[in-house]
Amino acid sequence: MNICDSVSSNYENTFLMVGTIEPRKGHDQILRAFEYFLKEYPQYKLLIVGKAGWGNDNLIEKLNYLNVNSLNIQWKENVDDRELDLLYNSCSALIAASFGEGFGLPLIEAAQYSLPIIARDIPVFREVAGDSAYYFSGDSDINIAETLSDWVELNKQKLHPNSSTMHWLSWKQSSTVFFNKAIGVN
Repeated sequence: MNICDSVSSNYENTFLMVGTIEPRKGHDQILRAFEYFLKEYPQYKLLIVGKAGWGNDNLIEKLNYLNVNSLNIQWKENVDDRELDLLYNSCSALIAASFGEGFGLPLIEAAQYSLPIIARDIPVFREVAGDSAYYFSGDSDINIAETLSDWVELNKQKLHPNSSTMHWLSWKQSSTVFFNKAIGVN
């Protein structure tokens, strides 16, 4: 079964999270915050895309439960490139909630589709996205729910940061830069 069969084809009010389900990715915190957020915005959905990682048995159980029992929160473990393209092209925003990240490839992928980005305010996300993302900080579930609410209000007025302004390199450009640095060429 693919995303198109199992989730409404209208992604207008859908937040997307992409990445392996690991403790550092912040999925659990976003799920708790989303429960508060849904009280004010019940028309919104959260779609989590990513394989089950390590150290999250309870969260995986919860996600499996939500897949059966929730209309607003879904987890898809296996999504092919075509489906992921559809999601990046159709959802309302990407949520990048990692507490620590090496790079943050989903931010670049979202920018390629001009998908707005809501990201945890960590140095690597600031380095990757600059002013092209809407940032949140804090460890409170309510604080994050308020951030999502604030973003929705900005989105209604088309005042949220625009990810299409993000500077990103293709794989070929990145490898050329890396190679040139490795051999000492500027």
